[in-house]
Amino acid sequence: MHIGILGAMDAEVALLVRHMEVERTHEALGTTFYTGRLMGCPVSVAVMGIGKLNAALCTAFMIRELSVEAVVNVGIAGAMASNLRVMDVVVSTEVAFHDMEARLAEFVYPFRFNFTADPDLVSLALTACEEILPQKGLRFTSGLVATGDQFIASAAQRERIQALLSPLCVEMEGAAVGQVAAIHDVPFVVIRTMSDSADDEAEDTYANFKEKAADQSAAIVMRIAQALAAKK
Repeated sequence: MHIGILGAMDAEVALLVRHMEVERTHEALGTTFYTGRLMGCPVSVAVMGIGKLNAALCTAFMIRELSVEAVVNVGIAGAMASNLRVMDVVVSTEVAFHDMEARLAEFVYPFRFNFTADPDLVSLALTACEEILPQKGLRFTSGLVATGDQFIASAAQRERIQALLSPLCVEMEGAAVGQVAAIHDVPFVVIRTMSDSADDEAEDTYANFKEKAADQSAAIVMRIAQALAAKK
């Protein structure tokens, strides 16, 4: 299975590219798409940029132009659930937009707030987490990931999103990846390591843990690639 792996920032995919056997590259949409093998698994990897539009464009490119058969969105997020700490991990069972208004439904087709992740990819991700995280004293869980074009760094923002969706974490790309994948009938999953707690201290915490959290998410994806390669 040819897997498309997308991260919003260089830090989120740098570890993956370093471990890839790159066979070819494509320059498109202002970024580089690396295609080759990761842990023996056929992959395409790219930095898609921050936000929903960048995520949608790069996901569509991978599906239509590179013929990926599944999409993994890897990276970092702000923890929303009270039992999640920095460096804990969330695997999406579902993704949803927290900044889309229901009254716009009649103007948007297909209109949906939420998209369901692929159960097999979710299972592979959770198995990878089980292999990596407990020995570090870290936790992982699965559930709803919320997406919007905002960096959440205040109690007021946090409370609004909690009241709307009660997600496990919040970030800026996952639901856009999920929407495009769902439209193309391609399986997807979102994997996020917590870099902050989406609160008034979020900016300082994020700066301290961004790279460490990104590398941890990438390490989980490498375990997934290894497991997929072993299924041959």
